[in-house]
Amino acid sequence: LRVLLVDQWIETGGTMRATIQLVEKLGATVVGVAAVAIENTEGGKWIKENYKFSHCIPEALQSQVDGKYFNFFKSFSEAQ
Repeated sequence: LRVLLVDQWIETGGTMRATIQLVEKLGATVVGVAAVAIENTEGGKWIKENYKFSHCIPEALQSQVDGKYFNFFKSFSEAQ
């Protein structure tokens, strides 16, 4: 069985890593990981180094993801 794991946001990678271990222990193969965002934490880097992955964040915005705040949101608070 081939499995694609999907998450909305991978912060520390702990939950995804545990899920990968469980899926593989059950005999399936993790063929990839998909998320809206993967932070460059130790766990996020481990996923990126060991599995095919896809996320929606351009490299230019990665530092904002890692900081958990998009500069774009400033326009909402300035408008009030």
